[in-house]
Amino acid sequence: MRIPSAGFVVFVALLGSVAIAQAPDNSLLGTWVLDAPDTSVRLTFAADGTFVRSVTGREGTETVRGRYTLAGNALTVIPEGGETLTFTAGMTPGGALVITGPDGVALTLAREGRAAPPAAAGNPLVPDWVRPGLRLTYYLQTGSLSGSVGGWVLDPEGDWEHKETKQRYSKGDRVGHSSRGWLQVTVAGLDGEVAALAEPFYLLDGDDATSVLSSSLDMLATVDTGGDFWMHPTRQAEWCRKNPWLDAPQPGQILARPVRWTVGGQTYDATLVGVFGDASRTSYVFDRASGRLLCLRRLTRQPPDIRDPEMPVVDTVSYATFLEFVSARQLNLPWLAAGLPEWAGRVQSFSWRGQFTIQGQGTTPTPLALADDVVVERRGANWMLFAGRSQTQGSMMPAEWKAVTGPGCLPPLGIPPAALAGLAVGQEIDRDPVTGVVVSVVHADAQVVALRAQSPRESTTYVYDRQQGVMVRRTAVKTDRVPGISRVYEIQLAGWQ
Repeated sequence: MRIPSAGFVVFVALLGSVAIAQAPDNSLLGTWVLDAPDTSVRLTFAADGTFVRSVTGREGTETVRGRYTLAGNALTVIPEGGETLTFTAGMTPGGALVITGPDGVALTLAREGRAAPPAAAGNPLVPDWVRPGLRLTYYLQTGSLSGSVGGWVLDPEGDWEHKETKQRYSKGDRVGHSSRGWLQVTVAGLDGEVAALAEPFYLLDGDDATSVLSSSLDMLATVDTGGDFWMHPTRQAEWCRKNPWLDAPQPGQILARPVRWTVGGQTYDATLVGVFGDASRTSYVFDRASGRLLCLRRLTRQPPDIRDPEMPVVDTVSYATFLEFVSARQLNLPWLAAGLPEWAGRVQSFSWRGQFTIQGQGTTPTPLALADDVVVERRGANWMLFAGRSQTQGSMMPAEWKAVTGPGCLPPLGIPPAALAGLAVGQEIDRDPVTGVVVSVVHADAQVVALRAQSPRESTTYVYDRQQGVMVRRTAVKTDRVPGISRVYEIQLAGWQ
């Protein structure tokens, strides 16, 4: 799982002088990549000790070249014209590369250009229950630990004065920040190399038990690791044999051992894998029978995010992420076996246009223009990865995001016309027992078919063109906690090519 944070932004900046070298038990020659909503990182390094790093953001692409050496897990990089820096390099249980900075902030990258394994069904390291339409649900808690948040804020009466600006500062309130909810990991599509994972996050707000779709953390993962959401029992045994957890762990180590683990009232024979940095620790627990991820716990420490470089760093911020397995099930979708429509192999981009309105008693609706534009960044046999940009009238900056689609999505961006023809009004497609979201067919005529995802505080209608199977319209109504107030988003397809 990848959860963006302020620390991620800091570490991407550090990558202006970072390359990668050999980590224990793994050859790192080749290219490693990371695709985030506003930044893409590409690292290529060769056997002769040279590297090339490219970071692509809103303002273009920056490229740095240099040399690297590795002693144990200590990665030393010497960029051309830059100062020498040292980081920690290691591998996650799923085979991803983790580079950890001196402040404990870690960046996780996936290998690009690896030789494609055989089809997933014949890959001995892919659990047989992994297939399009698989949905794993986890309870997610994340935030800064109470009492750990320090930092300096502008204060005319503050005790500290900047010697150059003469501005005064005081210590900020030490208040932690947190969120919790349901993370649902659905296999949108799957081929011999890649698993496309749709990962919507449903926020639980305070004591309100009705979850609300808050964001999505869609990603591509290698088919045999699932972005660390599964690890085949054979690979677990190999980790325990090669990296036995016998003594107190040291920074830079990755260790594994068999354990008994209880989650949701059920006890499992499991494998505990620990990834240790100088200022971070991540623990994974995998079921030894199925290979399913049961638990993830991540703790990191870093300097306060509000401070002047001259200020002494007295406190650090401690961030925690806890992920606990809730359920696993296979979605029974009418279009699952049909795959994506034929245009999925050649389409390059989509544009949607519409409006956003706040409605309710005592309000005067004022529509604001909406624009969503997406391009196909990668595609496989039955999946696509999009890079999108959304702009709302009056907003200063557009929102950038990544999303996947495939026959395992509910709903997908496209449904083959033959599968649409088999849907009937009133048909219930799915009823999720955790989030309470019910998807059903609400309309059908000679031109279009409409599906609706309904939950206590949200209703989203997806309209598909019968002839081409493409989603042409989407209307989302979100009910605020304030009684009688709703937010309405309406967009329709303006063009695609």
